[in-house]
Amino acid sequence: MRFKVGDQFEVIYNDHRTFAQGEIVVAEDVDSYNGVKFEGDKGYWGICPGWFKPLEGKLVEPSKGAAKDNKKDCKPDYALLPKAFMDQVAFVMMAGEAKYGRFNYCLGHEITQITAAQCRHAKLIEQGEDIDWDTTSKLRNIYPNAPEITHLACIAAGSLMALHQKELGTLKDERYKK
Repeated sequence: MRFKVGDQFEVIYNDHRTFAQGEIVVAEDVDSYNGVKFEGDKGYWGICPGWFKPLEGKLVEPSKGAAKDNKKDCKPDYALLPKAFMDQVAFVMMAGEAKYGRFNYCLGHEITQITAAQCRHAKLIEQGEDIDWDTTSKLRNIYPNAPEITHLACIAAGSLMALHQKELGTLKDERYKK
Protein backbone atom coordinates (compact mmCIF):
# COMPACT_ATOMS: atom_id res chain seq x y z
CA MET A 1 0.00 0.00 0.00
CA ARG A 2 1.32 3.44 -0.88
CA PHE A 3 0.29 6.70 0.71
CA LYS A 4 0.37 10.10 -0.94
CA VAL A 5 0.72 13.63 0.37
CA GLY A 6 -2.73 14.78 1.44
CA ASP A 7 -4.02 11.31 2.45
CA GLN A 8 -5.69 11.51 5.85
CA PHE A 9 -5.68 9.00 8.67
CA GLU A 10 -7.15 8.41 12.06
CA VAL A 11 -4.46 7.30 14.50
CA ILE A 12 -5.37 4.34 16.70
CA TYR A 13 -3.09 3.27 19.55
CA ASN A 14 -4.16 1.31 22.64
CA ASP A 15 -7.79 1.59 21.53
CA HIS A 16 -7.88 5.38 21.69
CA ARG A 17 -6.79 8.25 19.51
CA THR A 18 -3.38 9.63 20.16
CA PHE A 19 -0.82 12.01 18.65
CA ALA A 20 -3.59 14.11 17.08
CA GLN A 21 -7.10 15.35 17.59
CA GLY A 22 -9.15 13.87 14.78
CA GLU A 23 -7.35 13.27 11.51
CA ILE A 24 -3.76 13.81 10.46
CA VAL A 25 -2.41 14.34 6.98
CA VAL A 26 0.51 12.54 5.32
CA ALA A 27 3.38 14.97 4.80
CA GLU A 28 5.39 13.02 2.23
CA ASP A 29 4.96 9.91 0.08
CA VAL A 30 6.08 6.71 1.81
CA ASP A 31 5.37 2.98 1.81
CA SER A 32 3.14 1.54 4.52
CA TYR A 33 5.87 -0.96 5.38
CA ASN A 34 8.20 1.83 6.51
CA GLY A 35 5.56 3.71 8.39
CA VAL A 36 4.12 7.06 7.48
CA LYS A 37 5.89 10.35 8.03
CA PHE A 38 3.60 13.15 9.11
CA GLU A 39 4.07 16.85 9.56
CA GLY A 40 2.94 18.05 12.94
CA ASP A 41 3.25 21.29 14.83
CA LYS A 42 6.63 20.14 16.18
CA GLY A 43 8.08 19.20 12.80
CA TYR A 44 8.10 15.80 11.11
CA TRP A 45 7.43 12.65 13.06
CA GLY A 46 6.86 9.04 12.09
CA ILE A 47 4.34 6.49 13.13
CA CYS A 48 4.13 2.70 12.78
CA PRO A 49 1.75 1.39 10.11
CA GLY A 50 -0.38 -0.54 12.61
CA TRP A 51 -1.30 2.67 14.40
CA PHE A 52 -3.38 4.23 11.68
CA LYS A 53 -6.27 3.52 9.40
CA PRO A 54 -7.22 5.46 6.26
CA LEU A 55 -10.29 7.68 6.42
CA GLU A 56 -11.97 6.77 3.16
CA GLY A 57 -13.60 9.58 1.21
CA LYS A 58 -12.18 12.27 3.47
CA LEU A 59 -9.26 13.57 1.45
CA VAL A 60 -9.21 17.35 1.80
CA GLU A 61 -6.68 20.14 1.65
CA PRO A 62 -4.83 20.70 4.93
CA SER A 63 -6.22 23.61 6.90
CA LYS A 64 -5.07 27.02 5.80
CA GLY A 65 -6.17 28.52 9.14
CA ALA A 66 -4.14 30.74 11.42
CA ALA A 67 -0.56 29.62 11.80
CA LYS A 68 0.40 28.42 15.28
CA ASP A 69 3.80 28.88 16.84
CA ASN A 70 3.72 26.13 19.48
CA LYS A 71 7.27 26.88 20.60
CA LYS A 72 6.24 30.46 21.32
CA ASP A 73 2.85 29.54 22.82
CA CYS A 74 4.25 26.53 24.74
CA LYS A 75 0.88 24.85 25.22
CA PRO A 76 0.81 21.44 26.91
CA ASP A 77 0.10 18.46 24.66
CA TYR A 78 -2.36 16.40 26.70
CA ALA A 79 -2.35 13.69 24.03
CA LEU A 80 0.98 12.61 25.55
CA LEU A 81 -0.76 11.55 28.79
CA PRO A 82 -1.87 7.92 28.53
CA LYS A 83 -5.48 7.15 29.41
CA ALA A 84 -4.41 4.48 31.93
CA PHE A 85 -2.34 7.09 33.78
CA MET A 86 -5.16 9.63 33.89
CA ASP A 87 -7.69 6.99 34.97
CA GLN A 88 -5.52 5.60 37.78
CA VAL A 89 -4.66 9.04 39.18
CA ALA A 90 -8.31 10.13 38.96
CA PHE A 91 -9.33 7.03 40.94
CA VAL A 92 -6.75 7.86 43.63
CA MET A 93 -8.14 11.38 43.82
CA MET A 94 -11.68 9.97 44.07
CA ALA A 95 -10.58 7.81 47.02
CA GLY A 96 -9.14 10.93 48.67
CA GLU A 97 -12.37 12.80 48.00
CA ALA A 98 -14.34 10.00 49.70
CA LYS A 99 -12.15 10.16 52.80
CA TYR A 100 -11.39 13.89 53.13
CA GLY A 101 -13.84 15.75 50.88
CA ARG A 102 -13.61 17.18 47.38
CA PHE A 103 -10.52 19.35 46.84
CA ASN A 104 -9.61 19.15 50.54
CA TYR A 105 -5.98 18.64 49.49
CA CYS A 106 -5.99 22.20 48.11
CA LEU A 107 -5.83 23.48 51.69
CA GLY A 108 -2.21 22.39 51.67
CA HIS A 109 0.28 19.87 53.02
CA GLU A 110 3.85 20.05 54.15
CA ILE A 111 6.01 19.02 51.21
CA THR A 112 7.73 16.38 53.34
CA GLN A 113 4.34 14.84 54.22
CA ILE A 114 3.72 14.26 50.51
CA THR A 115 7.23 12.99 49.76
CA ALA A 116 7.15 10.69 52.80
CA ALA A 117 3.91 9.11 51.53
CA GLN A 118 5.45 8.74 48.08
CA CYS A 119 8.49 7.04 49.62
CA ARG A 120 6.25 4.59 51.48
CA HIS A 121 4.54 3.67 48.22
CA ALA A 122 7.91 3.34 46.45
CA LYS A 123 9.21 1.01 49.19
CA LEU A 124 6.15 -1.21 48.83
CA ILE A 125 6.74 -1.38 45.07
CA GLU A 126 10.38 -2.37 45.73
CA GLN A 127 9.10 -5.14 47.99
CA GLY A 128 6.96 -6.53 45.16
CA GLU A 129 3.58 -5.05 46.06
CA ASP A 130 1.92 -3.35 43.08
CA ILE A 131 -1.62 -2.75 44.37
CA ASP A 132 -2.48 -0.31 47.15
CA TRP A 133 -5.22 -2.32 48.81
CA ASP A 134 -6.02 0.42 51.33
CA THR A 135 -6.82 2.96 48.60
CA THR A 136 -8.58 0.28 46.53
CA SER A 137 -10.84 -0.72 49.44
CA LYS A 138 -11.71 2.93 50.24
CA LEU A 139 -12.73 3.46 46.64
CA ARG A 140 -14.66 0.18 46.44
CA ASN A 141 -16.69 1.11 49.54
CA ILE A 142 -18.33 3.74 47.32
CA TYR A 143 -17.80 2.25 43.86
CA PRO A 144 -17.94 -1.56 44.18
CA ASN A 145 -16.66 -2.10 40.62
CA ALA A 146 -13.68 0.25 41.00
CA PRO A 147 -10.38 -1.09 39.64
CA GLU A 148 -7.36 -2.01 41.71
CA ILE A 149 -5.32 1.12 42.44
CA THR A 150 -1.56 0.90 42.04
CA HIS A 151 1.10 2.36 44.29
CA LEU A 152 2.51 4.07 41.18
CA ALA A 153 -0.80 5.93 40.79
CA CYS A 154 -0.62 7.02 44.44
CA ILE A 155 2.88 8.41 43.86
CA ALA A 156 1.64 10.29 40.79
CA ALA A 157 -1.35 11.65 42.72
CA GLY A 158 1.02 12.96 45.40
CA SER A 159 2.95 14.83 42.72
CA LEU A 160 -0.31 16.18 41.31
CA MET A 161 -1.34 17.48 44.73
CA ALA A 162 2.05 19.06 45.42
CA LEU A 163 2.12 20.80 42.04
CA HIS A 164 -1.44 22.07 42.46
CA GLN A 165 -0.77 23.30 46.00
CA LYS A 166 2.38 25.05 44.81
CA GLU A 167 0.32 26.79 42.12
CA LEU A 168 -2.30 27.77 44.73
CA GLY A 169 0.32 28.91 47.23
CA THR A 170 -0.85 26.42 49.87
CA LEU A 171 2.11 24.01 49.74
CA LYS A 172 4.03 24.34 53.00
CA ASP A 173 7.77 24.11 52.48
CA GLU A 174 9.31 23.24 55.85
CA ARG A 175 12.44 21.64 54.41
CA TYR A 176 15.74 22.48 56.02
CA LYS A 177 17.49 25.25 54.15
CA LYS A 178 21.18 26.07 54.54
